[in-house]
Amino acid sequence: MSSSIISLLAVASKQITIYLGTLTLVAGVIGGLLNIIVFLSLRTFRKSSAAFYLTIMSICNVGQMFTGLLPRIMTSGFGINWSLTSLFYCKFRLYYFNVCATTSMTCICLAIIDQYLATSSRAQWRLWCNMKIARRSVLLFVLIWIIHNIPYLIYYDHVISTTTGQVTCINTNNIFQQYAIYGPTLIIGKILPIGITFVFGLLAYHNVQQLGYRTAPLVRRELDKQLTVMILVLIVFAFFTNMPYTIALILSTTTQLTQDPVLSAQIQFAILVNTYFVYIYFAVIIQMAVNCSNKKLQSNENDIFVVDAAILQQSEVLKGFAETSDKDGVIPLPNINSATLKKVIEWMNYHQKNMPQTEDNDEELSEWGQNFLKADIAMISDLVLAANFLNIKSLLNATCALIAYMIKGRAPAEIRLQVKSQICNGIAQYDRCSTNSACGCFSNTNGTDNGICAFVWATCSTLETCDASNNKCHQRNTVCVRHPRCHNRPVCYPISMTAQHICPPMKPSERFL
Repeated sequence: MSSSIISLLAVASKQITIYLGTLTLVAGVIGGLLNIIVFLSLRTFRKSSAAFYLTIMSICNVGQMFTGLLPRIMTSGFGINWSLTSLFYCKFRLYYFNVCATTSMTCICLAIIDQYLATSSRAQWRLWCNMKIARRSVLLFVLIWIIHNIPYLIYYDHVISTTTGQVTCINTNNIFQQYAIYGPTLIIGKILPIGITFVFGLLAYHNVQQLGYRTAPLVRRELDKQLTVMILVLIVFAFFTNMPYTIALILSTTTQLTQDPVLSAQIQFAILVNTYFVYIYFAVIIQMAVNCSNKKLQSNENDIFVVDAAILQQSEVLKGFAETSDKDGVIPLPNINSATLKKVIEWMNYHQKNMPQTEDNDEELSEWGQNFLKADIAMISDLVLAANFLNIKSLLNATCALIAYMIKGRAPAEIRLQVKSQICNGIAQYDRCSTNSACGCFSNTNGTDNGICAFVWATCSTLETCDASNNKCHQRNTVCVRHPRCHNRPVCYPISMTAQHICPPMKPSERFL
């Protein structure tokens, strides 16, 4: 009876290893890589010391998957043991696995301690949360664990059985064998991290509850809340996945229980199953990192734009709106349409990544900025209003300077023309420039390839020619354009024929100055 139970547990262990183990391996590697991508791709997290700890933790977790779970699947599920064919792999696999395991647990402890300090009401404690200290702390502990785990390289060796003649990769030092079970695996790897994260998790949670009553930059305050929540979720998940394994491991060290073959087999089966639950913890994808670092802006057309919360620092108004936005983080902007808001976000994203602006920044526009402002006068006007409403000084200065340049030296009629009319750029004479097929492009007389989109079928007899000396119109509310169908000389065309309600613009992407 006992032998059948042991055989049944062995078969079940093999099937669980093959199917659950493979699924956990794939999910764990993908989850770890996604975590790394999230923390490295978002500027908000690249500057956070807590996020740096979580990035190193994710890298170590992926290392554990390849040196811990993958060999277990190959050995228990498919009978392929790489440790028996390579002495280097026999020694290095467990060494590297334990370095990754202890570093991973250290990083989660450092991350929650960092968030406790970051959310503290004491300013001198918050000074300890910076990337310089984070890098030094990680480097210090990695060196400690590299040295601490050297005995794995020394005492693990190939041993040939005297009875079967088969090679095994085992620990050849009994003292280190006992230490490995109680030290790195049980105390350093499980009990100590669970205790530290539990205590500092409660303290950090208490600090987060008080953040709303303190004066702090919006993005910093929101980031502290979000990172603390993320770490607390990881801690809770780690607690419930590691505790069953820890209990089973403690039972396996009890001599009275392991003397019974059936009971020993059941304990080993429990350790196997709970091992996969531990690895499932590595598969946790911190997708909330993306959501937490984002804010939603809503245009007056009810379109939602998701943006990095860090870019809100460029707008004094958006920073204030973010504090009073609803629980979903939606910031309504009733004065800005979707097309304009999209351009504003494009401007803020570029300057957040490339040229952090200061209030006194008067630098000339880059090539990117010049290309960005190649839009029609209606869009430029909307950008001025939006930048003024949102108090984005860099965008307001650039758009106002452009409008000043556009109207410099122009007559009032020409200014009204540019404000109320659609400019056609690079379009041939009379070619279509509007959704109204009765409208066409009239070439300017200033030698550029710009034109004016207007109603084509005005009565020729009512059009007077422009002043031959300077191509100017003396009639009010007219503009000088070329109209070969009516006259071989430029004529004064009524501005009323160029209004956008007569010649509605085509797609926004086709309108340029």
